[in-house]
Amino acid sequence: MKKHVEKQQTMFYTAAVTDEDVLLALGKSEDWVSRRQIAERLWRKVTPSLVTRLERLVGEGKLEKHSIDLPNHQVMFWYRGQQGK
Repeated sequence: MKKHVEKQQTMFYTAAVTDEDVLLALGKSEDWVSRRQIAERLWRKVTPSLVTRLERLVGEGKLEKHSIDLPNHQVMFWYRGQQGK
C-alpha cells in the first residue's frame, strides 16, 4: 500500500503585482527591508520584473535604497518607503 504524503500545493496568482502592493508590503516602518523580504511579503519570488519595479519606485522618489557589499562579493539591496525618513 502506498504511503500518502501531504504537501502544500503550489500557489498560483493571476493578478500582477502593482506599485501599491509593493508600497503596502513595506508599510510605514522605518526599517530597511531586503528584496527577498519584500518578495516574501508579496507571496512571490525575487524576479527581474520585481527588481525593475523597485528600481523605478526609487527613481520616482517613492522608495529609498541602500546597498551593502557582502564578503562573497555580492551586493545586497535594502529599501524603505519615503515616509520612513
